[in-house]
Amino acid sequence: MLWLAVVLPRLALEVFAGERGLRAVTDKGVLIACEAPGVAPGLSVAQALALCPALCCRQRDRDAEAEV
Repeated sequence: MLWLAVVLPRLALEVFAGERGLRAVTDKGVLIACEAPGVAPGLSVAQALALCPALCCRQRDRDAEAEV
């Protein structure tokens, strides 16, 4: 039996690919994906915005991820 594993760490960000600026995706108030320098997954939204006020945070959209 053959197995294949695919890891897509940026999938949550790719859902919002059409938006401009620095993007971040949150789930339950915590960043799960981010493309801003100095801001990492695991930070709260408040911490991330304190580090990067221009950050555009979006709630995770699992339905859109499933369609990609």
